[in-house]
Amino acid sequence: MGAILTKICAYFVAFLIWLIGGFDTLAKVLIGLMLIDYASGVYAGYKLKNLNSKRAYKGIEKKLWILALLCGASLMHKLVPSIGFRSLVGIFYCATELLSIVENAAKAGVPIPKKLKKALEQLKEEDKEEEIKKSSH
Repeated sequence: MGAILTKICAYFVAFLIWLIGGFDTLAKVLIGLMLIDYASGVYAGYKLKNLNSKRAYKGIEKKLWILALLCGASLMHKLVPSIGFRSLVGIFYCATELLSIVENAAKAGVPIPKKLKKALEQLKEEDKEEEIKKSSH
C-alpha cells in the first residue's frame, strides 16, 4: 500500500511540475520569493501586533492563485511558445512578491530608501485606482 501511495504522489508532483512549465529557475525564484513574502508578512504582523489567521489564510490563497496563473501561462506558452507568456507572467509575479517583501520589511521597521518608498506608494495608489474601477463595474 505504501509503495502505491508513493507512486501516486510522485505522479501528482510530476504533473504539477509539468503544469507550471518545469521546475526551472523562474519557478524556483517565484516559489522562494513567495515563501519569503509569507514569512516576512507574518513577522511584520507579529511586530505590529496584528497577526490574523484570516489574513494569513488569504495570503496563502493569493499565493495559490498566483501559481494557478503561472500554470495557465505555462499552458498558453505550450500553444504559442514564441510569445514567452510564461516568462512574462512569472517575472511580473516575482517583481510583485519582491515589492511585497520590501513593504513587509518597512512595516517591521527596516529603513527603506525614500525613492523606493515613493515607488511603492505610487504602486499602491495604482492598485487602489484599479480596485475602484473594478468595483464600479
